[in-house]
Amino acid sequence: MTYESITQCAGEISGQKVGESWPKRFAKRHPDLKMKKTTGLEKARAKALNQFAVDGFFDMLTDVIEEYNILPGNIYNMDEKGIQLGIGARITAMIDSDQKVAYSIEDGNRELVTVIEAICADGSVLHPSVIFQGQRRNSEWGRNNPCNARFVISVRKMPISQIFVSISVSPNGWTDQELGSAWLKSDFDPATRDKAAGQYRLLILDGHNSHCTFKFCKYAADNKIIIICLPSHTTHALQPCDVGAFGPLAQSWK
Repeated sequence: MTYESITQCAGEISGQKVGESWPKRFAKRHPDLKMKKTTGLEKARAKALNQFAVDGFFDMLTDVIEEYNILPGNIYNMDEKGIQLGIGARITAMIDSDQKVAYSIEDGNRELVTVIEAICADGSVLHPSVIFQGQRRNSEWGRNNPCNARFVISVRKMPISQIFVSISVSPNGWTDQELGSAWLKSDFDPATRDKAAGQYRLLILDGHNSHCTFKFCKYAADNKIIIICLPSHTTHALQPCDVGAFGPLAQSWK
């Protein structure tokens, strides 16, 4: 938890605004806690994927499923994939033996599109959510939409119930904290609520900051959605959507 998320949590509990200096005083009162800067991803990945971490995660997963009696039809895995337009796969070409480099022509488009997908343990899938890079939505994006992509809300000043769009936008094409919370509220919850019939739902995802904000976790807790994060820096091997869906998708896209 960052200082910001601790402040939001404390404000929710106390029912009043918490000062900016309160989290630091809170940390001083709890010597069993400390603040630490994060480690670079690639270095951490090499150390994180070990038997102890993997066994610990699956033990926790088993305990949660048994404690809350969660059925396979209420277990979901969510992930997102950034796809760069205009970038193709490398190919093997026959060239002169004295030629050192072989180039393939690309269209130069470096625009990023993000796809959010959620897959259930019973084999069913939610409609994907697509985020384009831009400041405002282009109506043409929604017309050629064969997979009937669901939307995540990006209009800041309108209630979700008043927005009827099929595609979302963000300045860089990535999801952010607001879009992550909007996906949970306007996509995941409505699409899975009737199927759950009042039972607990389990959502497995990575610990990206767009997924683990106080707003995201508070909404999940209020609606019987249990969030479990995969061990840090192990998603390249343990994330089902990443390994089983987005890996083949990226290869086919290229």
